[in-house]
Amino acid sequence: MSDPAPQPVRTGDSDALSRWAAQAWTESAQAVLVDGTPGGGVRALLSAFESSGTGQTANIVRLSGRNGAAYPEFHALAELFAGAADPSGDIRRALELPAGNGSALHRKFRTLRFLLLSGLLREKNLVIVVEEAQWCDESSLRFFDFLLRCGRGERFLLVLCRRPEEPGTGSWALGQIGAQDRCHRWEVTAASPVDALAALPAQARTVATAVAVLDDQDVARVAALCGLPAGPVRIAIIRMRRENLFTGSVLDRSVRSRLLAETPADELACLHLRAARVLNDDARPAAEVAPHLGALPRLEESWMLDLALEAAAAAKTGGNPEAAVTHLTRAAATEPSRLDVRLALAAAHLSTNPQAAMAELTRAAAHAEDERDHCALAALYALAATAAGTSEAGGAAAAEGRAAAAAGGAASAQGGGAAATPGGRSAPANGAAIPLSDPSPLPASLGDLVDRLAAGSPAVPVAALAAAAATRDAARSLLRDRAVAAPRGSVRRADARDLAQRALGLALAGRSVEVAAACARAVVRLPVAAASSADLLAAGRTLRLVDDLPNAVRALDQAVAEAVVSGDRAALGRALAARYCALRESGDRDGALADVRVAALAGAGERPGVTVRGALAIALRDDDQLTAAEHMLRAVRPHELDDAPEERPLWLLGLARIRALRSDVDGALELLREAGRYQETGGVGNPVFAPWWFTATLLLAGTGRHREAAAYAERGHDLATGWPTGTARGLVLLGRGVAASGTRAVELLADAGRVLAASPCRVEYARAEYLLGKALTGVGDRKTARQHLRQAALLSACSGWRSIGALARELLEESGGRLRRPRADVLTLREREVAELVAGGASNRDVAGALFVSPRTVELHLTNVYRKLTVDSRAELAAALRGSRPAGTPKRTDGLAG
Repeated sequence: MSDPAPQPVRTGDSDALSRWAAQAWTESAQAVLVDGTPGGGVRALLSAFESSGTGQTANIVRLSGRNGAAYPEFHALAELFAGAADPSGDIRRALELPAGNGSALHRKFRTLRFLLLSGLLREKNLVIVVEEAQWCDESSLRFFDFLLRCGRGERFLLVLCRRPEEPGTGSWALGQIGAQDRCHRWEVTAASPVDALAALPAQARTVATAVAVLDDQDVARVAALCGLPAGPVRIAIIRMRRENLFTGSVLDRSVRSRLLAETPADELACLHLRAARVLNDDARPAAEVAPHLGALPRLEESWMLDLALEAAAAAKTGGNPEAAVTHLTRAAATEPSRLDVRLALAAAHLSTNPQAAMAELTRAAAHAEDERDHCALAALYALAATAAGTSEAGGAAAAEGRAAAAAGGAASAQGGGAAATPGGRSAPANGAAIPLSDPSPLPASLGDLVDRLAAGSPAVPVAALAAAAATRDAARSLLRDRAVAAPRGSVRRADARDLAQRALGLALAGRSVEVAAACARAVVRLPVAAASSADLLAAGRTLRLVDDLPNAVRALDQAVAEAVVSGDRAALGRALAARYCALRESGDRDGALADVRVAALAGAGERPGVTVRGALAIALRDDDQLTAAEHMLRAVRPHELDDAPEERPLWLLGLARIRALRSDVDGALELLREAGRYQETGGVGNPVFAPWWFTATLLLAGTGRHREAAAYAERGHDLATGWPTGTARGLVLLGRGVAASGTRAVELLADAGRVLAASPCRVEYARAEYLLGKALTGVGDRKTARQHLRQAALLSACSGWRSIGALARELLEESGGRLRRPRADVLTLREREVAELVAGGASNRDVAGALFVSPRTVELHLTNVYRKLTVDSRAELAAALRGSRPAGTPKRTDGLAG
């Protein structure tokens, strides 16, 4: 027998059950077969009935269809009788009666019916609910069917809840019950929240619209928006909840869309305006107010523009550049002549759409007024061009920017007279107002860079240099933020210079590490543009000396950005040279090399300063170009050293290390002693600023003069007493270790390795690991030696310090070990791709086409690959990738050249 077609019933419709319950209690028993899910519509239907007036007077008995009772065949009936008193045991005996044949079953049913009529069924307003009835035992369901058929004097409502798509043991019996005329089959369907809107009275509908506009159910704010007292608003919101118009704590999305769509456009705009005022007056976050401003045709009031800018800043901080672009676009449309707004919009475009950023900057150029504005425009344009991957022959967007800047390009790039800017205004005559242009490519190698400087290369735009040097996200972010803040002017803090100079003075003197660090960090934490590039450079140098390398690099990033916005080439060169030294020391040789190249190009067209020459000489020395390195230092003029007295010890130390690499020990020692005397005379007591004593210790120990080496190590110990940083203590232990011998040397070098491992000085940590491995080999502990030599080789490969890496690998092989990973593992993913294509015979142009990059980018990656793998040709590269040793033996320095 097929079930009758179900009647659809809404989830919250309590009237249907109430109607049949009233009929069952006054006339005769009724049954309702409800199709639906227990956790969804069925449960909501029953809950609505229980909370109704009829349900509150009902005696509801809930039974579970799942079999878990002591009477498996009649478990639902046993659960029904469970609460009844049975002093004589009649109920127990009736449930245990046999039901093997039809007559026995009929006799058992009559007995159970009699017990029910004399007990539970005598109670008024009885409702029996069987949940998951499809799993109920068939015997109990057949009894309920019998109960409904045999008499009409019973007064109860039977509610059977089932899942029709989940057939169970009671499905057949449920079909029999459903065929009775007193059984009504329902299918519970969820009530549409949108349909419930029609039942709302006018005042509640007004409140609902206000809730939809605010997207918030706060009574006070909703009342302020719709202009009603709080009491009626609270009642309306309670009714909306009862009508299931909310999903959790927010208005149902379909209901909100319907309410907003049915509200006239002019009325909706008025509501959004009032909502923005209500939220703003309530000091809500800008991110909550801004969407209402976005619905307005214009930002008419001054506070609206400020709030849009605040919301954009919050979106940028929260990592949502798309929202920032939306808010800033509205602000730019309201005030098209505000340069700071247009720069902020271009900066927001940088990460997602650099072409749009370049187009915005081209439009913004018309509103630039002074040198700082032009420099900020140029810096952002260079960053955008870099992000877009344009080259000098770039795409259409870059061509548009260059065309707009063509009038002022030549004169400004040469640093000549007044240059016209993209906006047609005159720029200052010092060459700082750089036209919008693509970043200038860096030379492929240090040798090319030296040749370019010697040939009198023309000046390169400062902005292009800054973009080329911004190889890290943090550096790009700081440069972007500083450029955006440029039109607001620089409000220098008077205490910035005092803090920076006090920090550097204490650091050079080697006194009060904590005070020096606190002063320097205070400079770094100052607001944007509060400190000059020179102040930030001093703070960065101090933080490097106190082993706070992250803050040191951040300070130097800020110094670079400040120099760019100021258009100060000399300051840019000094900041980049200092950042090169910090990054090299930390092992980031790729970022360091980019900085030293850009620092050198910052002085193209004029003489590089002594700081830049010193950094370039270190890079050339690391690249085994000793002649070029010495020439770079010898080109420094005496008056330049007199003008920068703190640079003289570093200059002398650089010359000494070159002499040491040329095996001129006596000449190197003389320069080192001169550096020591100069520092002592000048009151420089910092052991790591220009560690002449450490280099002298290494040199003397390498020539067997251990007693003299030990004396210099103790000199370093005396200096480190007042400056006990990890790097200072590590260098002292390292110096004492190379001056000692046997097991004592092993102990000291092991201590040095542990201390330097916790310091930011990766170069000296690699040296300590190599020297420890060498000392362990000397005492016969080759197994432990191999561990430290392997670590030294890997550290050196990552940082690109070729001499230590080559020596460590050679000694590792001599001691019977090898690197557990191929040396090519130190390459980045892109470097590995380039290396494998080149090793397979592809030309640079072929590689560029395969990887969709420029040939120039391929050259830079290949330079890094050669350096990291210590190879000099494509044939050696192929051998290195196969894991074999490249041809040629590296130059030996025993790791003691300093």
